[in-house]
Amino acid sequence: MPAANFAAQCAAPRSGIDPATGRRFPDAPGSTLSENNWLRSWTNDLYLWYDEVIDRDPSLFTTLAYFDLLKTTATTPSGRPKDKFHFTFDTSAFLALSQSGVSAGYGVEWVILAGLPPRRVVVAYIEPNSPAAAAGLARGAEVLGVDNVDVVNSNTQSAVDTLNAGFFPAASGETHTFVVHDPGAANPRTLTMQSANVTLTPVQDVTTIPTSSGPVGYMLFNDHIATAEAELISAVNLLKAANITDLVLDIRYNGGGFIDIASELAFMIAGNGPTAGQTFEQIVFNRKHPSTEPITGAALAPIPYHTTTQGFSL
Repeated sequence: MPAANFAAQCAAPRSGIDPATGRRFPDAPGSTLSENNWLRSWTNDLYLWYDEVIDRDPSLFTTLAYFDLLKTTATTPSGRPKDKFHFTFDTSAFLALSQSGVSAGYGVEWVILAGLPPRRVVVAYIEPNSPAAAAGLARGAEVLGVDNVDVVNSNTQSAVDTLNAGFFPAASGETHTFVVHDPGAANPRTLTMQSANVTLTPVQDVTTIPTSSGPVGYMLFNDHIATAEAELISAVNLLKAANITDLVLDIRYNGGGFIDIASELAFMIAGNGPTAGQTFEQIVFNRKHPSTEPITGAALAPIPYHTTTQGFSL
């Protein structure tokens, strides 16, 4: 049946005002089965590869376990999962991140170079004015231990749970202990960090590099979030004033975000000539929704290269 038949029927209904919308929670008394039926119907209607999802009995699973199963099991030619983006995100946390750039954590981007023993986890970059910055962490530091668990060699499930809890705190105010080996240091050191609501700086390290063919611009761009708009404009103006001949746009750690932000940046880099009359992106839904956006019902239209700001952070 349509997902609307099961909407807002919750096993544990919330009450009061939803801080994300300013309106009362719409929750009505329901059950795990009604939650799972909503997920099943929603997936069948909106999921891109809906016809590749194995239809399992929704009465046999917890809701979180059922959600994890509602995706394609197909792989790409390289053997990687076809669907790499199947996850849940608390609404209030998502809005805080996407609109204000606030996220609970230490202000450090971990890179897991090897996820199985012997593991290797290193620091990619640090957010300014964050717990990680106060602890003296820097790019290249390697983590050897978390909360008395050996990062490199531990292989029990309880050890993995401890590592995940330490690396990725669920909320602000959590305290965890790390053993790290800083770049160039003779010996590892032990430090303690408390997670906090960190305001991210999506555009960092804007600089120019002198070369024989002229100055090369560089910027690290980590998140297509609302606050990035003003920072990108400032960075591009700075590099334009430096008369750069080439640009290195470092998006190695960028998880994406607003398409409009990407369009704005693409126009600022390419300019009018190459982008005039061109489509920046065309969104395509599954075969059930070939011409309209399925949530709002609006007609699908190409996204152009934005020649002016969309007003995210100005």
